[in-house]
Amino acid sequence: MIKSFTILFLLSFTLLSCVSKDNEAIATVTKLQEDLTKMQKEYNSVDYLAVKVAQKQYKESMSLVKKYYFKDTIDKAFMQALDIYRGIKISSKGINKSKKAIESNLVLVENQLIDLKKDLENSSIQGNVVKEAIITETRNTKRLDSALNIYLDNVKNLLFAHDSVAAYIKHKTRTF
Repeated sequence: MIKSFTILFLLSFTLLSCVSKDNEAIATVTKLQEDLTKMQKEYNSVDYLAVKVAQKQYKESMSLVKKYYFKDTIDKAFMQALDIYRGIKISSKGINKSKKAIESNLVLVENQLIDLKKDLENSSIQGNVVKEAIITETRNTKRLDSALNIYLDNVKNLLFAHDSVAAYIKHKTRTF
């Protein structure tokens, strides 16, 4: 009886030692996780309260402009500032459209990378499946990075337009 347990133990130990971990794939997944952590920090660094304030002030100022400003008035400086200020509307659309998608995709990609790393460490997947999974997760991470960069550019553009001309537009709307 003891001999059979010993043989069974040695046999299972031998089989487990034959299964090798794919250290290169694990390192790749770890690198993707680090990239994702950087993306999450960038996403969380956005001052969303400042974005909301800029959007609210834009709506208020533009309603006054539409109501009281006559287009036949010649004020080139105001028209140029208004053109810059209208960039808030364009940026707002991009921000509002992509915010929730980026949030959910950050979580989704994080969970996929965690699961893939566990599968690699446990040798649950091997061979071509590992290569395909790495390619897929690398592609997903790059797409998410691209979407995040567009989102951050929209936030930057919105805040720039607000910081540069909002006070001027607000002052002008009060003097109509």
